[in-house]
Amino acid sequence: MQRWKIVLLSLLAILLLAVIGLVRWMRPYDLETERNAARAAGIPLTDADLHIPVPPASENAASEYKGMIALEERRRFDTRSFDAATKSTSLALMDDRQARALKALLESRPDVGRLVHAAAAKPHAYFPHEWNMDALFPQFAQMREGAKWIRWESVLMAREGRYADAVRNQALGFRFAAHAAEEPILIGHLVSIACDGLTLSGFQDILAVAGPNASVASAVRREIDAYDPHRDLLQCLRCETLYGLNAMRQMTSAADIRALSAPAPAPWKPAGRKRSNGFQWLFLDPSEAVYLHWMTRIVLAAGTPASGREAAVAAVQAEIEQSGGKRPTYMMTYILTPVFAGAIGSETRSMARRALTLGMADVMAYRGTHGRWPETLAAASRSPLMDPYTGKPLEYRLDGAGFVLSAQPNVAGEDAKTVAKMRRANTLRYPPQP
Repeated sequence: MQRWKIVLLSLLAILLLAVIGLVRWMRPYDLETERNAARAAGIPLTDADLHIPVPPASENAASEYKGMIALEERRRFDTRSFDAATKSTSLALMDDRQARALKALLESRPDVGRLVHAAAAKPHAYFPHEWNMDALFPQFAQMREGAKWIRWESVLMAREGRYADAVRNQALGFRFAAHAAEEPILIGHLVSIACDGLTLSGFQDILAVAGPNASVASAVRREIDAYDPHRDLLQCLRCETLYGLNAMRQMTSAADIRALSAPAPAPWKPAGRKRSNGFQWLFLDPSEAVYLHWMTRIVLAAGTPASGREAAVAAVQAEIEQSGGKRPTYMMTYILTPVFAGAIGSETRSMARRALTLGMADVMAYRGTHGRWPETLAAASRSPLMDPYTGKPLEYRLDGAGFVLSAQPNVAGEDAKTVAKMRRANTLRYPPQP
């Protein structure tokens, strides 16, 4: 064979290997394989795969939330003014002047109060919307404000000695958490956790105002025990995956990718041009395979026990960065995969807050019955109250005229300021401190 033919064949072979290598680099995962794995993990791949029940209109609080939004637009329903009335972490520490100011602020807006209670009276909050990246959820802000409003009302009732009314009213805060949790996406999950936190903080306020009162503490425990948040983090992650898939399906060119990744005050919308088959084959299909591969991994990691869940999800997210490098087909995964480990951490903190509030109720009930603080938390609680970070019982100790309850978050690798903040968030003291 002539030398030039050998050289030409060698060059063609090298070129073919380079092309094969480039294709494998761009397409590290097979799309159908990843779709099947995603289905096995319960991830919806199309809107038709979702089955969200629509409640009867008489049970749906959507109209009340729309009314709150309209009030905010017309008459500045803005609870920052209410927040400014009480600077303390614990509302139980309000002085008489602050309490009078807060009561006056609540009484100045009876229209808001009526809508808050009307929303809390309904078991569901359903808002139809498209499952794409430009969906808006203005009701979430109103759910959080409703939980704040209930907390303010309840602490004022407790200050007036109306403890039974305060406990019953405070339990309405859980309804806002349940409403937010009905939207199976991550922001709904996080708003539900925030409403839970406000409600549990309100119960802590009532317990602190009432002091060691066995009947009040027992009533608080009953209300918390009766509430089931019905939050499904895995379903939220699955539906977040669908949002990402729908965003990819709307894309027509690289300009859409830049628009989606750029910070913008308005919701993202694709340019709407006709998509080429080459763009689909070269970029969108392999990008979808990459995205589904890693989102399936995240969903499976989020299904592990609570004590190791945040670390498991964080490990997957670190692996995404290490595996993807600068591959173009990882770009959509980088954009559409937020820091889910942070959301897992919020859920764990919520579990810790619930356990701490139950522990406070049990200890206060014990003191109200026996006239002394229990030596151990186990002596006051019917069943062990577990620290979700460690899987062990909460820590309890006597402290001066009161007690301290704490959970032990993993603070390894955090700076001193973050460590202090994490420990404060997972510590409950009685008497409360500013």
